[in-house]
Amino acid sequence: SPAALLLIQSLALASALVPLVALASRHSKHNALVLAVALLFILNPFLHLVSEFDFHPEALFIPAAFWALLFWERGKPGLAGLIALPCLGLKEDIPLALAGFGVYLALFKGKKAGWGLVGACGAAFAVITIWVIPHFAGSRVSIHHDRYASLGTGTSEMIRHIVWHPWAVPLRLLRPGVLLTAALLLGSVGFLPLAAPAALVPVLSACLHHLLSDYRAQYSLVSQYSAQTVPLLF
Repeated sequence: SPAALLLIQSLALASALVPLVALASRHSKHNALVLAVALLFILNPFLHLVSEFDFHPEALFIPAAFWALLFWERGKPGLAGLIALPCLGLKEDIPLALAGFGVYLALFKGKKAGWGLVGACGAAFAVITIWVIPHFAGSRVSIHHDRYASLGTGTSEMIRHIVWHPWAVPLRLLRPGVLLTAALLLGSVGFLPLAAPAALVPVLSACLHHLLSDYRAQYSLVSQYSAQTVPLLF
């Protein structure tokens, strides 16, 4: 029933606190800092936006991402993969969030395999959005192309537009609504990522496609659209 799905979603999101605290404890011996991270997660408005807006499968990515990262850091990549791979079936843009973890592993953990994960996830996203979704939707283009109409009417046109107009992406990221979203996102975790700005690279890789959208709810990361970004903020 709908009520059961919402209950499952709420319990799953709450369970993410367990691996998050374990991860924070691995990186800090200060209990006050670990408690602060836990409180920032519990009170995070973007987390509550995900929880409050109906049931969305991608919400389950939040606890899965934390558990996968915890197992990876404990030297259990098999278990991490066992948790992460099924997430590809949650939503078509989950591969982009997993690519964010690949960037994290490559840049901050020195794991060259992280770049392999980025490539594999990028390929998976392309296959899903260019061929799989249009095939089952009975259309030649993805149903989401209309949300990027200012960049072009199809994938090839969008790519050409970005290549020949390299300033298009930065300008779209400088829109007032997008800047406000970035400020609110950073504020939701006490602006802590600014202490290590390079850590924002994986965050951007997970939410860039949302921030480039013409659809206000999407680039504002309200409702379910922040599900892929929340784990990387921490």
